[in-house]
Amino acid sequence: MTKKLLLGNPNSIFIREMISELKEVNKNLEVDLILSKRHRVGEISADNVYDFIPESEVSLYKLFFFYFSFIKWFFLNKSKYDSIDVHFVNIYYLPILPLLKFKCESLNFIFWGSDLLRCKYKKILGIMIYIADVINVSSENMKRELVNSFSNSIKGKKITINRFGSLSLDLIDKTSENDAGNYNCYFYESLKKYHDKNIVTIGYNASRAQQHLKVINSIKDRCHHLDNYVLIFPLTYGVEDDSYINEIRAETEGLNTVFLERYMSDFEIAYLRMKTDIFIQVQITDAFSMSMQEHMYAGNRVITGSWLKYQELTSEGAFVEQVDSIDEIGELLVRPLLSVGEKNHNRNIIHKLSNWTSVIDGWERLGRK
Repeated sequence: MTKKLLLGNPNSIFIREMISELKEVNKNLEVDLILSKRHRVGEISADNVYDFIPESEVSLYKLFFFYFSFIKWFFLNKSKYDSIDVHFVNIYYLPILPLLKFKCESLNFIFWGSDLLRCKYKKILGIMIYIADVINVSSENMKRELVNSFSNSIKGKKITINRFGSLSLDLIDKTSENDAGNYNCYFYESLKKYHDKNIVTIGYNASRAQQHLKVINSIKDRCHHLDNYVLIFPLTYGVEDDSYINEIRAETEGLNTVFLERYMSDFEIAYLRMKTDIFIQVQITDAFSMSMQEHMYAGNRVITGSWLKYQELTSEGAFVEQVDSIDEIGELLVRPLLSVGEKNHNRNIIHKLSNWTSVIDGWERLGRK
């Protein structure tokens, strides 16, 4: 029996799907999970789940409780793992890395994007990278950033490129308007009252890096016929402070808006993708986000920043509109939606890049000697 341990956020659909797909492709694989966040949504199919996160809003208490609980687990749990995958490399993991390394044959870092591209503590991250055995990124752009910023730390390390798959692609294909009512989609009625509007989804989390305020101002300043659009703000993840959400609300006062602040089920995520007409993705940095890929698969017009350099898409000739400045976005909204041929072309590209069947073998082999 092969054993793998993941350290990651159980509320992420990618972690939950990763576990189920790994177990599906290798029936002799046991997968355990250490939670990096309190479990709020979705089923976890891991063989063993270890929860070291207390119900507390005090950050320092939560951190020390995590360390204490982890050390207790380390000495009581005699399991050894073939590999340990750390999903989203948080600098607060530094104190436990030597213990994780002792527990496994291969300690694998899985960079998600901002943990590498927007890390403010590069010296600490460099030390952490030095401890790892394998480093995984999701794009050539991330690999270049890794090599340029951490050339000393990565010497002798194996660097791999593996992207997440998405079962949501299949769910998008199956999702219908009737299902949304039957499944009690919590924002179904909010969208239904705007049935005659073009739905514009802005970003995919509540982080300031999504640059919501700049997008809003561009739309207000440059978009004619504002009433033809409804602006959707998914704000479930990445909440840094409530004041930022209040700023977004203030800037959009008088506009047609829907704010999504509750955790969404897998179905609700697929329904949002299906209902969206235009998706705007202009955050400061990005590692080829699955959210954007799902919007493309659903046939949305996608407007993104030229600075994000999605080589995987440009090399395939994907239909994506790039702006050099966020100021341009407002005047772009009036352009036509994608044709059937353009939608199908984008769907085929995303299916090839991000169907779990296409990518799971690389994840299953990760860290294997």
